[in-house]
Amino acid sequence: KVEGYKKQLQEMEENYSAVQARLEVSERERRDSSEAKIRALGALNKAEATISRLSETISQVDEGRIAAEENFATATSASFQAKRLEVLAAESLSKLKNELMSVRAENSQLKTRMATLETEANQTETDSKARVGVLERKAGILRQEILDKDAKLDELQRRSEKLQREVSTMKNEKEMNTDRWSKEVAQLREISKLRAEA
Repeated sequence: KVEGYKKQLQEMEENYSAVQARLEVSERERRDSSEAKIRALGALNKAEATISRLSETISQVDEGRIAAEENFATATSASFQAKRLEVLAAESLSKLKNELMSVRAENSQLKTRMATLETEANQTETDSKARVGVLERKAGILRQEILDKDAKLDELQRRSEKLQREVSTMKNEKEMNTDRWSKEVAQLREISKLRAEA
């Protein structure tokens, strides 16, 4: 009987060690999943900051376009070319806004998927190793999608900055044309005055 008890005790100790090992593996997998979730959230925050900067740039472009429309009323026939460029800039700005809205919608979808991933990650303590592997692959795919969206936002930022420079150049040309037009009008008035006096 003593030998039987010893054998049972040994089997219980072995079973306890196996359970303890599985618990340690589950804890490591849970920590790895949490780290992946934190990195993905960091990428999302970066995307939101880029969207905010792009929105500010678009607002500045809008202000420049409004100022150009107000100055156009005093421009001469030479300013019609600038008007055409302004229309093209407005069309490009509209397209840029549409792309920004699309990126925002995609970013919102990513957040929803991230929330779903968080819910699934919280269940990894009781999931099998295969399940944890699936979640890790999902997190990797999500991180890549976020990186792709960051690259697209950077491209939109560069295009917005270029458009802003074009609008600024157009505004300067209008101001130069307006100043020249004013001088020409003043000269014509002076000539008319001299002729009238003659």
